[in-house]
Amino acid sequence: MTFFPNVPSENVGAERRSLPRPGGTRGAEEARAMRTAERTRLIARRRNLPAEERRRLSGRIQSLVLSDARWRAARVVALYVAANGEVETGLLLDSAWAAGKTVLLPRCLPRDPADPPEAGGRMEFVACSSREDLVPGRYGLLEPGPACRRVAGAETPDAIALPDLAVLPAVGLRPDGARLGYGGGYYDRAFSRPGWGGTPRLALIYAFQLVAFPVDERDASAWPDVAAHGYATENELAWLQDHFFLDAPRADR
Repeated sequence: MTFFPNVPSENVGAERRSLPRPGGTRGAEEARAMRTAERTRLIARRRNLPAEERRRLSGRIQSLVLSDARWRAARVVALYVAANGEVETGLLLDSAWAAGKTVLLPRCLPRDPADPPEAGGRMEFVACSSREDLVPGRYGLLEPGPACRRVAGAETPDAIALPDLAVLPAVGLRPDGARLGYGGGYYDRAFSRPGWGGTPRLALIYAFQLVAFPVDERDASAWPDVAAHGYATENELAWLQDHFFLDAPRADR
């Protein structure tokens, strides 16, 4: 049985407007247009947050994660380095390194010429031991340097274990966990690899990013936005999936 928490009251009305689910080819195009419009709106609002307010809200969100049992129990955590107004992760990174956790961070990869045109972007998760390991990447974002070790699934003899918990960014999130990303498919492809589907995924968002948007069902067969099993806002941390899923033994352990 899956439960869904109530959307915070501040999201009632314009922030949680109920969007229809169109059908057919035209409906799929309308759904994509709605998602694009919502993505643009949310990114603009996030970027327009004053720096002091962003730090305050991010601090509250991270404190909820730090007190969560799954975070405390995780030995290997996948995180991200915040950019473009995303919820900051500095406290989580410092806490994880101080506690001796293995920290995995994403690194973007060149597009494979063999990929079909509809395929999304490619990235890999690699172990990062400190801020000194971070360098500007392909898109100017900080990411692990070339010396950092790759993760299981990279088909290398020294690949490290898969994460016990993945903390993801999101542009928007529905109350059922459906995630709206940037549209490049980087996270979607990364979590489609063998073994990664069993990793509990926690999205970090500001409360105004908890919204309703339509799912583009025609695109869902390609690279749909990877869903979250829970989310943390400045108001609450909520897990959306049953304990039997999140607490199930990992096949790769």
